[in-house]
Amino acid sequence: MVGATSQQLFAQLNDAGIRYCLFKSNAHLEAALVGDTDLDILFDGSQINEVHRVLAAGGFKRFPTRPPRSYPGKEDFFAVDPASGRLLHLDTHHRLVVGASFFKNFRLPWEERFLDSARFDAEHGVYVADPVHELLLLVVRAALKLTFRTQLRPGGPLSSSMGDERDWLIKQVQRTELTELARTLLGERAASLVASSANGGGVASLRELRRELARSLRAYRTYGRVLSGFVRRKRQAQFLLGAVNRRYVHAPFGYSRGGAAGGLIVAVVGADGSGKSTLNRELFRWLTSKLDVLPVYFGSGDGKVSLLRLPLWAIRRLQTRGRPSVDRDPQDRMNRTVDWKIAVWALVLAREKRKKLDKATKARARGMIVICDRYPQGQYPGINDGPLLSSWRSSSSRIRRLLADREARPYDEATAVGPDVVLRLRVSPDVALGRKPGESLANLEFRADLVGDLDFPAARSIIELDADEPAEKVLASAKRELWAYL
Repeated sequence: MVGATSQQLFAQLNDAGIRYCLFKSNAHLEAALVGDTDLDILFDGSQINEVHRVLAAGGFKRFPTRPPRSYPGKEDFFAVDPASGRLLHLDTHHRLVVGASFFKNFRLPWEERFLDSARFDAEHGVYVADPVHELLLLVVRAALKLTFRTQLRPGGPLSSSMGDERDWLIKQVQRTELTELARTLLGERAASLVASSANGGGVASLRELRRELARSLRAYRTYGRVLSGFVRRKRQAQFLLGAVNRRYVHAPFGYSRGGAAGGLIVAVVGADGSGKSTLNRELFRWLTSKLDVLPVYFGSGDGKVSLLRLPLWAIRRLQTRGRPSVDRDPQDRMNRTVDWKIAVWALVLAREKRKKLDKATKARARGMIVICDRYPQGQYPGINDGPLLSSWRSSSSRIRRLLADREARPYDEATAVGPDVVLRLRVSPDVALGRKPGESLANLEFRADLVGDLDFPAARSIIELDADEPAEKVLASAKRELWAYL
């Protein structure tokens, strides 16, 4: 079944008289329409303003692609399917730009031919490329993607996806049709090589076709042979560094796509048992495959620990190993006497929070989406990610007052710069107790009230989520609500 957002969009494009076609991967059309894969759409470049208007009316937003992954005439639009919560990705093209992985170095002047020959797929309500044109494009793409590594692929030079597409298309195309079209667009010599490659000619055929394309498409190259090698290696390195950063380092550097309206800091807050860690993890997973997302953990528990705090954290873990967890009264934590051991921990933790806040604000300024598990607050000292040395601010000791002021700075700064959007999980004490059976009901109630009272003066929006609902429903609600601000 076609997703509602996709179905409505293509109906609107058809009604508006927009010239378009899905020009590749139509063997997997059903999967693309429900958001499992991208939708590659070729539009008439003369209708770009009208295209943008229809896409916006259909709930799609343009997310700017960063230079290492951008190409002329290509834009990325996303929407959220209201039923599944999936991100629908429109890979929109006004030019046919093709080439090797990480580097599309050729523009094919075939846009009008694809649009003029497009066929209407009545089952799905969309225009798709004529199979002969799509097969020719697939063979050309396969030849230009040929590298030393792909030539050694056990299943042949084509990826499994491209192989499936070729097998699907070859059943719909006459060899003479393909040869004639290739002859018209690429010349006599390329035509025979295209036919051979389409019918399983293998590496040798594709390699020869690649050389012929470099000659016949010379006027449509973006870069010459020497410079193209340099640019491709540079893009490969940027892709690798970006992938490593996204998975392991989490530095505030984007390499994929920024937010549609710029960067954004999103804070997920909630009492124990509200599911905030699960929601954080799922929101990161939802966005990170398509956008530049930075996860930040502002707590002091089992999340990412700074090198400075790591020894203290390790000592604390050793001291508590084997001991039963103690359900400490939150009021006692807020009013406890502060000793120098707590002071050292508090100052190191405050420095860590300042570093993380600095990273979050830099990432936002660079157009990234920052997902924060918890957020520093100064309303309730001694608890819930608040400062621990507040009682020292009125001490008769000048040193204690100075240390308390020093600890308070990152908390004050966090309040000032604020998250842009707060997702507040509201959970009833009874439900929280069912998820955290070792806790005290009174303590859970106290924490739930405290989280509900937190103020975020710099936030553009505070979104209240009913955390008593199942996790899937909470996640779906969070996606729908957050989408308006991305």
